[in-house]
Amino acid sequence: MKKRIFKNMCLLAGGICILAYTILFFLFNYVYGHQTEKYVQNEAVFLANALDSISVHSEEMDYVESLKDIGRTRITWIDQDGTVIYDSIEDWTQMDNHKDRPEVQEAYEKGASSVVRTSSTLDERSYYYAVLLSDQTVLRMSITTDSVYALYISMLPVLLLILLIFMGIVLILAHKITEAIVRPINDLDLVTPENSCPYEELEPLLARIRRQNEERQKNEKMRREFSANVSHELKTPLTSISGYAELMKDGMVQPGDVPVFAEKIYKEAARLIGLVNDIIKISRLDERKVGVEKEPVDLYQMAEDVCSRLDTVAARYDVSLDFSGKPVTVQGVHQMIDELFYNLCENAIKYNHPGGKVHVSIDKFMDRARIIVEDTGIGISKEHQDRVFERFYRVDKSHSRQTGGTGLGLAIVKHVVEYHDGKITLESEEGKGTKITVLL
Repeated sequence: MKKRIFKNMCLLAGGICILAYTILFFLFNYVYGHQTEKYVQNEAVFLANALDSISVHSEEMDYVESLKDIGRTRITWIDQDGTVIYDSIEDWTQMDNHKDRPEVQEAYEKGASSVVRTSSTLDERSYYYAVLLSDQTVLRMSITTDSVYALYISMLPVLLLILLIFMGIVLILAHKITEAIVRPINDLDLVTPENSCPYEELEPLLARIRRQNEERQKNEKMRREFSANVSHELKTPLTSISGYAELMKDGMVQPGDVPVFAEKIYKEAARLIGLVNDIIKISRLDERKVGVEKEPVDLYQMAEDVCSRLDTVAARYDVSLDFSGKPVTVQGVHQMIDELFYNLCENAIKYNHPGGKVHVSIDKFMDRARIIVEDTGIGISKEHQDRVFERFYRVDKSHSRQTGGTGLGLAIVKHVVEYHDGKITLESEEGKGTKITVLL
C-alpha cells in the first residue's frame, strides 16, 4: 500500500508537471506571437503617420534612413508598382518586385495588412505589417524572431534542470506524505479498532474487523466450553465403566450381582456411544458436510412414524403423544429431519409431568412448512430460554442425568433447521409447558 501511494503521488506530480509545461508552452506561444504582432503594427502605424506628415520625398528618405539602426524592425518601402524603393537591411536596388507579396496586395486593397510566416528550415518566424501611405506607396515593417519551438529547444537544458529539481522535491514530499498517511494505519489497534480510527473512510472496514473479532472471541469461547463439556461428558460414563469393571476384576462383586453390574456397564457404554454419535453429527452440521442430497420429505408421514416409535417412551413417562395436520412436503435430508422430529418429541416427553400431553402439528404458514411441538411439561424459565439451543446446556442438570440426555439434542435441532435455511422459535412458561415452532 505504501509503495502504491508513493508511486501514484509521483505519477500524479509528474503528470501535473507535464500538463503545466504543455499549457505554458501554448500560452507562451500565443502571448509572445500576439505581442510581437502588436509591436510591429504600432511601429508601422507610427512611421506611416510620420511619413504622411512630410511632404518632400527626399526628406522622407532621410527620415527613414535615420531610423535604420534604431530598434529591431526591418523597414521596407514599396512603390505603387511593387518596386522596392527602400530597405533598411538589404540592398533595395537588387530586390525583387514585391507587388505579389500577400501583405502588400492586401495593403493595396484594404489599407493595411498583417501576415506571419514561419520558416521550417531556419526555425524562424517573421511578422509583417504593411500599411498604405497617402501617396499610394506601401510601408512594410517586419521583425524576425526564433520560433517558439526553437526557443524551447534552446531552453531545454534549463527546463530539464528545473524539472529534475521539481521532481526531487516531489519525491521528498511524496515520501513524507506517504509516511504520514500510512503511519496511523500501521499503528491501528486491531483488537479494539473503533478506539483508534484515523480516517473516516476506514470506519466500515474497522467495524467489520470489530465484528470479526467479536465473532472470533465468541467462537473461541464456544470452542473452549465445548471442549470442557465434551471432556466432562465423556469422563462421567468412562469413570462409571472403569469403576464397575475394576470391582468385577478384583472379585468384589458377588456372582449373583454380576448381571446387574454388566447392565450398568452396558448402559454407560450405550450413553457414551450416543454422546459420541451426537458430537459427530453436530460437527458435520457445523461444517455442512452431511454428504446426502436433499429429497422430497413428507413431514406428516414422518411425524406419524416418529410418534409411533416414541409410543413406548411416552407410555413409560405416562405422557400422551398425538399429532395432527395435513401432508406437507419439503426438500430436505430425510435422516436429519427425522432427527429433528425425534429430538423435539423426546424432549417434550422426558421433560413432562406424569399424565402430561405432547401434541405435534404439521401445516403450512406463509408458503413455508410449519412444525409445532407443544407440551404441558415443566417449562423453561425466561433466563434459560436464550441458551437452551447451546451445546451441552441443561436447564435442570439433575433431571437431564436421570433421563440420560447428552445436552446436544436441541443444539442438533437448531443446526438441522439452519442447514435447511429454516427458522426456529421457542415459547415457554415455567410450570405450564413449552411450544417450539419450526418453519422450513
